[in-house]
Amino acid sequence: MTVIRDVRKKMESVPELFGPQKECVQILRRYGVDVLNDEVAGKKLQDFLEEIPLAWDAVVKKTFERRKISCQCKWQLHDSFSKKLDEIEVQVDQFRELEDLFELQPTAYVEIGETRSEVKQLTLLWEFKQSVDDVFQSWRKELWADVNTVDLEDKNKQLRKKLKEKGNAYPAMKGWQVYRDIDESLAVMATVLPLVHDLHSESIRSRHWAALARVCNVKAVDPTDPQFTLDDMLMLQLHRHKEGIEEIAETATKELKIENKLSEIEGVWAAMELDYAAHKNTDMHLPRPSEEVWKAWKLIRWSCRAFTEWENLWNISRIALCNGKVI
Repeated sequence: MTVIRDVRKKMESVPELFGPQKECVQILRRYGVDVLNDEVAGKKLQDFLEEIPLAWDAVVKKTFERRKISCQCKWQLHDSFSKKLDEIEVQVDQFRELEDLFELQPTAYVEIGETRSEVKQLTLLWEFKQSVDDVFQSWRKELWADVNTVDLEDKNKQLRKKLKEKGNAYPAMKGWQVYRDIDESLAVMATVLPLVHDLHSESIRSRHWAALARVCNVKAVDPTDPQFTLDDMLMLQLHRHKEGIEEIAETATKELKIENKLSEIEGVWAAMELDYAAHKNTDMHLPRPSEEVWKAWKLIRWSCRAFTEWENLWNISRIALCNGKVI
């Protein structure tokens, strides 16, 4: 469990080291120091820099596979304690018979009853944890194109409500690590699902996926792949990059509105017709805008002015986002 804890704490900080490492190598090469052929951990530096992000991803994946095994071990440990408690309760019954036989004051054995109660509560909580893990695992297998975040959010809210009810019914549960683990996983999912909903929008384009990859410190994100699943998206640890992802989604939504407005303008002008009138001094015919064209032109002129202002604001935002490594 300590390994799982340590890896979880490093999941955000370690990937942030990969970029500076490459930048350092580029700076050295710029000043004539070529280190690409140097060896690190028995490999050339170039190969090492390319493979280390994949190696870290493999460590994370393997760690959380071990977490599943740890859960199974906890069940085995739980069962062994439960059996020992059964044996102790049999001995308690025997002691009570002896106390009755020798007319002794009966012993309450309060600890045995409290322990049995806690074991039952722990069983209830571990069964609930197992059901939550099974639900989340089934979600992770869903293809990205089939994800329905509304249904998932509703289900997650129901699970959080059930956990809260258990905590209210048995207050001692709230102090147990397993309760805190369940609460944390449900809280993370409650944060992630709205982000998944935003990223599932039709406004997201390839440039936005590239921005997401930079925010999450990965090489690329390709949800257009037919085999791309929700698990692939959750592996990006979206809850750790909430602000950056919300910024990307907001930008994509604004850009889509602009695209739709431009398409609307193109459609209006494509349907416009100009009248032609003969010039009074020549035989030439000159275009004469109709009243509809004049109205459309005034509207477009106002829109162009607004678009120019938006573009200036966008450029300022883009510079800020570049400095923040969002775009």
